[in-house]
Amino acid sequence: MKIALPVFVAALALPTLVVAGPLPLANPGFEDGLEGWRKSADNGMSQPLAEAAAEGKLGLRVTDNEPAKGSRLTSQRFAAKPGATYVVRFKARSHGGRGMGVYLRFYNKVEQPIELPHGHKFHLDIPEAQTEWKAMELKAVAPADAAEVEVVLRSNNVAITKADFDAFALSEE
Repeated sequence: MKIALPVFVAALALPTLVVAGPLPLANPGFEDGLEGWRKSADNGMSQPLAEAAAEGKLGLRVTDNEPAKGSRLTSQRFAAKPGATYVVRFKARSHGGRGMGVYLRFYNKVEQPIELPHGHKFHLDIPEAQTEWKAMELKAVAPADAAEVEVVLRSNNVAITKADFDAFALSEE
């Protein structure tokens, strides 16, 4: 009986442990259109299209022809552990232009984005000359006050660019 109580208490704690590994990113290949992605600041620039697919039937094409506006498409947020490494993997290609990137954005406990003193370190630009599909990877260590993380696909407000994306995967290492 003396052993049963500590074992019971330890068993209760197990479901609250966060285990590293893949995170369940909704609709990572855009096979269901933009379902699972927030497009509130996208300005209609992100479209699921067959010709934008590296895998499956659909991929995402971001076309930003507007120098005064940009696009932003975001995944759902996941719980983040300070100091843990998060990795987003995806396939991308450019149809020209600069200013298109993929970001890992962290939020604190009051759901405010964590701004870094020297700009946003957690991003990867899609090179203008990368016209063939390429597997890409972005790693970021969660800041000390991180509580959540999300994937962001963004073209800058001054950008004129077009790029395709597919096959996203997010994990904690």
